[in-house]
Parts: sequence; structure tokens; C-alpha cells
Amino acid sequence: MRDQHSGFMKLSLFNIEELNAFIVVYARYAINLLRYRLWKRIHLLKTNKQLLLAIKSNPETVSLDKKGSRQSIGRPCRRKRRYPLNRYSMEKVEANTISASFGYRLINFVSIFSAISEIVQCKKCGGDVTFTETSLRGLGFKLKVKCAKCEIQQLQFTIGPNALRLSENLDARWISIANLRAQQDTKEARMLRRAAQKESQDMATSLEGLLYGPGIAD
Repeated sequence: MRDQHSGFMKLSLFNIEELNAFIVVYARYAINLLRYRLWKRIHLLKTNKQLLLAIKSNPETVSLDKKGSRQSIGRPCRRKRRYPLNRYSMEKVEANTISASFGYRLINFVSIFSAISEIVQCKKCGGDVTFTETSLRGLGFKLKVKCAKCEIQQLQFTIGPNALRLSENLDARWISIANLRAQQDTKEARMLRRAAQKESQDMATSLEGLLYGPGIAD
């Protein structure tokens, strides 16, 4: 409404509140619009930068179509077909045999305990103590404590150190002979298996040669 004396339009309290609410809503809309335009500009710059890097690194993989839009074309890759192996291809011509004397251990405790055995004595008889390995393969924790005097006393008769060394040498000899026989057995079995395989292949080849003339092999 217009004032008669001043000639200016006066706004009621209700209209002022509506105007304030409209200003707030319009300001929020303007801020969101600016944010969206700024985000769109940054996204476009990032896309152009990535495209330029791709063109510089490999210019053959990026091309332009008729409309001018960018299109990425990758190189064709073909998987190599791997067929399952049969029994002849799985078995190698030369087999690798692992020696019985071959051993591995992650932590070598024998060297440490061998140094300790020089200052340690047996609690029962006061004799010298030695540490030996019960297995050549493993983490290295498989140790065994041996006392020469206690082992001799368990036999209930007294022998000298020379006899003890002789028995140890005999044991080592028998162990080496057993390992050698085991290796020969595995070698003979492998040779027999190869001979049987070769015989079956020769028989198949001979049969194919006989049936090839009449045309039965086809």
C-alpha cells in the first residue's frame, strides 16, 4: 500500500518475512549453481589432462571419430590356450632323485648346541654330552641329547672308546648301504617304467604301419 503523505509504498510485516525467505532460497540456489559450474569446469580440465597424457604415452590407442568425440581403442589380446597334460607329457624323461643325505633347516641349532656341549655334563654320570639331529629336514628344532657313558651302562657291561667308535662307524656304513640300495631300487623301477612305455609306443606304431596300407587306420 502507498502512504498518502510520503508517497512511498509500505510493506507489511508478513510481506517482509516472505521477502527474506525468498532471498535466502535464491542465495542458496545461486551458490549451488556456482558450485556445480565450478565442479563441471574442474572435471572437464581433469578429463582433458588425462586424455593428453594418454595421447603422449601411446598415441595409437586414442582416435577421433566423425563426430569429434574421443574414443579409446585397445589392442586385441588373445589368450593362450593351455591344454591339460596326459600321462606321457606329465612324466619327464629324466627324473630327479633326492639324495638321502640332503637336508635343509631354517635355523641351525646344532652349531649353537655343539658349543654348549663342551661346558655341559650329564647329570647322572657326569659324562660328556653331545647334541645330534633326529631329522635332516625341518625347522632345526629336532635335537637329541646323547651321553656316551649312559648308553654304555645300559648294556650292563663295560667297553672301551675304540669299540664305541667302531660301532658308530658300522652304523654309519649300514645306513649308507641302505640309502644306496634304496636309490638303486628307485632307479631300476624308473628304467622298467620307461621300457614298458617305449614298448607300448613301438607296438602302436607297428600296428598303425600294418593298417595304413589297406586304409583301416584312416
